[in-house]
Amino acid sequence: MSTAYALAAVTAVLCSRLRARIAEADLTVRSSEIAVSALPPDRITVGAQEPAQLNLFLYQVTPNHGWNNVAMPAAAPTGGPLNAPPLGLDLHYLLTVYGAEAYVGEIILGHALQALHDEAVLTRDVIRKALDPDLTDQSLPKELKEAGLADQLELVRLTPTTMSSEEVSKLWSALQAHYRPSATYTAHVVVIDSKRPRRPALPVAGLAASSTVRPQLPPVLDAVMNSGAGGVITPDSTIVLRGRGLGGNGLVLLGGFGYRPTAAEVTESAITVPLATAAPALRAGVVPAQVRMEVPVSVPRPEGSPMPAGEETAEVTVYPSNGVSFLLAPVVTATAQVSGTETVNGVPLVSGTVTVTVTPRVTATQHVTLLLNEIGAPAGRRAFGIAIAAPKDNGVTTGGTDTATITFGFKKVPKGRYVVRLSVDGAESALGRDSRTGLYKSPGVDL
Repeated sequence: MSTAYALAAVTAVLCSRLRARIAEADLTVRSSEIAVSALPPDRITVGAQEPAQLNLFLYQVTPNHGWNNVAMPAAAPTGGPLNAPPLGLDLHYLLTVYGAEAYVGEIILGHALQALHDEAVLTRDVIRKALDPDLTDQSLPKELKEAGLADQLELVRLTPTTMSSEEVSKLWSALQAHYRPSATYTAHVVVIDSKRPRRPALPVAGLAASSTVRPQLPPVLDAVMNSGAGGVITPDSTIVLRGRGLGGNGLVLLGGFGYRPTAAEVTESAITVPLATAAPALRAGVVPAQVRMEVPVSVPRPEGSPMPAGEETAEVTVYPSNGVSFLLAPVVTATAQVSGTETVNGVPLVSGTVTVTVTPRVTATQHVTLLLNEIGAPAGRRAFGIAIAAPKDNGVTTGGTDTATITFGFKKVPKGRYVVRLSVDGAESALGRDSRTGLYKSPGVDL
């Protein structure tokens, strides 16, 4: 593992590689050397006399998803950690060239891109050499040499990344710097060892006849599904969390709500949860789910304890599962009010409003869209479909937190019968079918 100095160490190694390639190519501008720096772009001197320079700037750091789940943290009853997983990070760099003369920027950038392409992996020998102040840069902080970057389990690999013109514009606006030719790269992965204190445990030597100690692995969740007919999960559904190692005493966490299932609701491979009583105030959309298993562990009597010999103390160790998510669909009813009609090319068009009543209530910050699909369209014309964005703040009144009613305006929609769906943070309300034809029919409105 690396230390907290690893971020600076990666930057220093990359700058060393770029300096070596410029020296190898014998690049000079007006007989002056081309500087390689690692500064924020707003601190680079620009203008008619700006010097030739190559700058590497670490503009963003993000978690590495592959290392985030390497080791799940286990918590003691007091909340303290029993283990401390490593921190995996991806480093995002902006490589920029400067120069007052024509073609200078393109020449420098071409050699820099070639250098990073030819050696896309930071080998252990390259890292050790680049971070040794006696061999390269005397100004390097001595701590970088001991950062452990050369000894971490996974080598750091460089990959070029692409940014849209909008992303480039936002980045340079945030930097408050003059734009120059540039390229972006991601260095992954840097693995930093945790400094959190942890409580080590001795391996189990054997089990006494009265001992409650048993081997335990963290529970694993595979999926969350509706226990009833149909796959759509609504606020009144009973869901089933399926996985492994779920038997025993556990707490189910659903979007911030904690629910302790009864013994009848728990098996080794499934936990049944009635949403109406477990989490009555869940919001529609993506809902995270997790199980935290509580395992009693017998601890031998400490030396000098006043407890009688042979007795044990009981502790509870918490084993959290991985997280899974499910979509909680809203339940809606709708009414329509037509305020105007007109005919265009023989097609009658209407304007007005659709008022939707939704459960659960919607907040002002949720993303809400009304979806209308025509049913029974006249022969010779395709059925009409339209998506209508919610009004400002989803209709939540000033000072309010949520609403159960949203009014959507529509204009020049073909007159007819429409089925209504509401999308809330990506979760769509369900449609009812005609038992005879199997076609969608409800909830519906006449426009």
